[in-house]
Amino acid sequence: MENKPLSKLVKYTYGVTDLFNTTMNNTANLMLVFTLTNVMMFPTPVVLMITGISTTVLAFLTFFTGIIISGTPAMKWGRHRSFMVIFAPLAAIGFVLKFTRLFADNYIAAIFIIIAYIVGNYASSLSSNSHAALVNIFTDDPKERGMLAGHRATAIGAAGIITSYTSIPLVAFLSLYISKTASYTLMATIVGLFYLLTTWYTIWLSKGYEGANLKNGAVESSTKERAPIKLMLACLFKNPSLMTLVFADFSRFAGNLMLMGTTAYFFTYVVSNFPLMAVFTLFGGILQTVGALVSGQLTNMSSKFKIILAEFMIAASLLMVYLFGFNIAVAFPLLLLYRFFQGFGFSMFFTLYTDSVVYGEWKTGLFVPGFTSSMYSVSAQLGTLFNGWFLPAMLIAISFNNKIPAAQASIEMKTNILMLFALIPACFRLLGGLALTFFYKLTPEHLIAYRAEIVARKAAKQ
Repeated sequence: MENKPLSKLVKYTYGVTDLFNTTMNNTANLMLVFTLTNVMMFPTPVVLMITGISTTVLAFLTFFTGIIISGTPAMKWGRHRSFMVIFAPLAAIGFVLKFTRLFADNYIAAIFIIIAYIVGNYASSLSSNSHAALVNIFTDDPKERGMLAGHRATAIGAAGIITSYTSIPLVAFLSLYISKTASYTLMATIVGLFYLLTTWYTIWLSKGYEGANLKNGAVESSTKERAPIKLMLACLFKNPSLMTLVFADFSRFAGNLMLMGTTAYFFTYVVSNFPLMAVFTLFGGILQTVGALVSGQLTNMSSKFKIILAEFMIAASLLMVYLFGFNIAVAFPLLLLYRFFQGFGFSMFFTLYTDSVVYGEWKTGLFVPGFTSSMYSVSAQLGTLFNGWFLPAMLIAISFNNKIPAAQASIEMKTNILMLFALIPACFRLLGGLALTFFYKLTPEHLIAYRAEIVARKAAKQ
């Protein structure tokens, strides 16, 4: 069966869901912990309970994401589109409730936020991984997959620009008319609604592709058959490059989430200029988008090399931010450089995951893009788990007190916040770059040979 060709709408608009899915994630990463401590006024031990329990449960559940997607019979809207239909609304509702304090009692309010956190984030994981798996459903052409992955990265970079308007400025505007706490809830509602609308658009956009584009005998998404769990796990554990990619991606997420989670504290306590955070978010988003676009144009540079270059440059720029963080004139350009290389290497992670789908099919004979793509969520959730425990614990360790005005913060506390904001993320990014340098072995030449052998095997069976 010949592939159904990519429509112009798919070529140019696939990735729009990432725009607002990432805006939701950016908003939570930038503002949730700060909102819990400085807006909802939870004590830091309660914040540790909220983020720690939620991220621990989610880290456990995330290991089953790919198994659920690829091991569940296809439903009415196809295998991957069905998960988007069902779980996107739950993701949006959970996101809103994370920014909503419903009860005066700290622990009762915390329990409801934990439930919203877990349900919303896991629903988002199921929906977003199904969305990511569509790349391999749309096409098996590596150039087209790279193009679609690049669109996703561009949308993710552009989400930083949108976040600069939908986070602090939107809350400030809404606060003119409603209470401060209610403004955070309404802000989350607006972002969640746009996420839901763009997800429904992608569901409509991808109609007719599941089942149509699985040529040469691939049947994963079009039939009622379940993919065997044993073979799905083999796609991971018999693929050293995929395991290396998962570790490098974890390092990327752990470092980036630590930086994002402490950004509000950095601009409040170290820089003493909270409004400047909106400027950083805006121009950082622009440069991250530019970085993704520049990376996509460098077609002669391998995806692996682009990621390694980006990770080392990010590590270097953040180390310099740690050394010169109290001088915002020096630190601010370095932070923008970090955001440029964040976009430069970001889309290449998607490309390497789609390449791992090819290797997994060659190694096991099983085409499971949903399972392999879910390893992205495993990396993300492990990074979130680390950040969920470590960041609140460090706030306790440095005796952070949300009742002390920023102007009265000690130099020791400011230095510790700078360490969390820059030094620790730099170390994580360096580890990820080193892992890919020495242990990721898939090359374009390998993938060409694997694809040819897959086609030959299937032709021999017909």
